[in-house]
Amino acid sequence: MLFRSYLQNSNFQYVKLDGDLVKQLKENDRSMEIVRSIVSLGNDLGFRVVAEFVETELLLDLLIQAGCRLFQGYLCSPAVPADNFTELQKQS
Repeated sequence: MLFRSYLQNSNFQYVKLDGDLVKQLKENDRSMEIVRSIVSLGNDLGFRVVAEFVETELLLDLLIQAGCRLFQGYLCSPAVPADNFTELQKQS
């Protein structure tokens, strides 16, 4: 009931997929269905889904197949110190 209430009464823009769930995509079909469901829910309710711990091309491909379009992890970029972040944004 708390989860339902949270979804009904909260206004958020992003939901992050836990890295443990993302890492299981290649071995666990159920994890893929969970990710697809969360992405679909995001589309229906107007929030975007960000996958964390995307460290391989395989995980990226699986997430794209599941409909996810936002990614965070070493494949995209290693952790960046705050002082360097602005400079990196200017370069890209």
